[in-house]
Amino acid sequence: LRKGNNKESLQQLSMLKRTMAKAPEAKDPKQLVEESIQHAKDAVMLDMNDYFSWYVLGNAYMNLHFTLGATDHAHLHSAMKAYSNAEKKAGTKPPNPDLHFNRAMVYRFLEEYQQALEGFAQSGRIDPSLPWKGEAERMLTELSRLHSSIQSKGFLKKKKLDMIASSVVTRDVPSDFELKGLNELEDGSNTKGALTCRLLQEVSTDSMAVPLKYVAVDHQGTCFGLSLFGTSHDAVRMNSSITILNPLRQLIQCTWRQKDYRYLNVRVENARHLLVGGNPVSSFSSAPKLATTNL
Repeated sequence: LRKGNNKESLQQLSMLKRTMAKAPEAKDPKQLVEESIQHAKDAVMLDMNDYFSWYVLGNAYMNLHFTLGATDHAHLHSAMKAYSNAEKKAGTKPPNPDLHFNRAMVYRFLEEYQQALEGFAQSGRIDPSLPWKGEAERMLTELSRLHSSIQSKGFLKKKKLDMIASSVVTRDVPSDFELKGLNELEDGSNTKGALTCRLLQEVSTDSMAVPLKYVAVDHQGTCFGLSLFGTSHDAVRMNSSITILNPLRQLIQCTWRQKDYRYLNVRVENARHLLVGGNPVSSFSSAPKLATTNL
């Protein structure tokens, strides 16, 4: 393929570079994906109204997010912007089911579950062969487990829960951070705050899932959901005390099939913000799971 001033060739080059980046023998996947992004951007600049160039750019940003270890969520927001532009520019063209599926995956990683479920359902209406049902059911299973377990305080008797909460180690909080309980955190990022907890239950349906999900209890005895990005399954143990630096608190809520899901959740978007037993954990690269058509 020659680059030239041809948007179709640039689109193909972008997709080719992403395919090359995923090959086991790829020496520098990051560079290949960055080149994929640049080819897609060049295609967009040749024709700002071409929906497919925007779609290719969205896929490239998604690949970059996971190539770099799924720790910089700015790439997810860039992918979302590109997908939105693709949908706007499509006009009267037949809807692209992969766009809806892949955008639903972005919503899932951002833990915006209402939009994710609606996106998966939309992709399935357009193309029933896509694996949207499996993705939606896995998400609903995790949401149900989290909602039920947190509402029931880990299905533990008060004495047992109090004993676990009292065993949470708080001395690992760095001196320049302020120890806070979940209910003392603000929604959103809590700079220079520190939350300590113990894991009560693993919720992820897959040990390679992104993010890893748990039910946890803080040192004050409050249960909440915990989402770990860029962290390997082996890095956290159920019997360890965990310290979360700069915790990001969010309210998870969505309704599906006349069932409501609602609970407080803490996101750890970067392994650098996580201490297990007082020790830092290493980052872990994960592979994206997207629709394969035109990827």
